[in-house]
Amino acid sequence: MAEIARLGRTLRAWRQQFLAYFDTGGVSNGGTEAINLLIEKTRRLAHAGPRQSRWSCGQDQADGPRDVASVVSQGCGDVGVSRAA
Repeated sequence: MAEIARLGRTLRAWRQQFLAYFDTGGVSNGGTEAINLLIEKTRRLAHAGPRQSRWSCGQDQADGPRDVASVVSQGCGDVGVSRAA
């Protein structure tokens, strides 16, 4: 019964936003939010320091970042791929 009461409170709190979906014909800003998320992820990856790098190929993180050419020449296949999503 507690779950139903919580659902009722949630629907009451979001009533205007919920009904706005139907008033606008289902229009939302989902596409814009998706693009913003991609931009933010790209920005974070571009500013990632050596300690945030996940593709060091055995390099000690304290040595600093590596240039892409040296990483590729050593055969590291996941250059630029972040596993910390």
